[in-house]
Amino acid sequence: MALLIRGGQVLRGDPPALERADVLVDGDRIAAVGPRLSRPQAADDLDAGGFLVVPGLVNAHTHAHNNLLRGLAGRWTLEDLLNHGPALNANRTVEDHYLSAAIGAIEMLKTGCTSAYDLFMAIPAPTVEDAEAIARAYGDVGMRAVLAPAVADILFYEAVPGLMDLLPKELRRTLESIRPAPTAELLRRSAETIRRLHGAGKIGRFAKRLDRDARNRRNVLLDLGRRDLGLRFRATREFHHCPTWLALASFDFT
Repeated sequence: MALLIRGGQVLRGDPPALERADVLVDGDRIAAVGPRLSRPQAADDLDAGGFLVVPGLVNAHTHAHNNLLRGLAGRWTLEDLLNHGPALNANRTVEDHYLSAAIGAIEMLKTGCTSAYDLFMAIPAPTVEDAEAIARAYGDVGMRAVLAPAVADILFYEAVPGLMDLLPKELRRTLESIRPAPTAELLRRSAETIRRLHGAGKIGRFAKRLDRDARNRRNVLLDLGRRDLGLRFRATREFHHCPTWLALASFDFT
């Protein structure tokens, strides 16, 4: 299906500048940009006079799982939200993950974002099916996305200096009894996700992402495993100033 966007002020070039031009979109590709383009037969026509025509915006940091929490934690501090994260995000189904990602994708498209970097969370750890559902949601809505499902090797309570010492003894004992998912299982799920989803249908390539906390506390086995996955699957790696995470990233779902 083709679409001719006529008469808008188009931002393009290097350095970028505005010029009055038409934009012809053919399917999911920009076929031509220029003044007074001819409209192909059966192409839709959109009058963009008085409007700016710019490349799609990129949301460089979003969390798909939070879209189902609207109205619940809007006035909380970040620390409150992170502390309650396991309770808020536990026991979600694959359909829940799909719906939450789709809601966010639709909202982003309505505000001009056509690509997003999504660090989503699943408790206790994301599965291949969770990642596939979120990728499918972005593809169905028509967005490009980079997915980075967070897989923590330490708990948030361990990553905040002095937090455990401030808690009542009974609560401290409860938190000390909670352990993250085993490192070997996190790495196994990561590898399986890449093997099953890499290049599958609308889902494109995969990359690797590791986020470290401010004190550089990290599980050495997880770090070595992450490096091994990066070498095996030709994946990239990044670092982030927050608790340690291992994550996958998938992109180009259109």
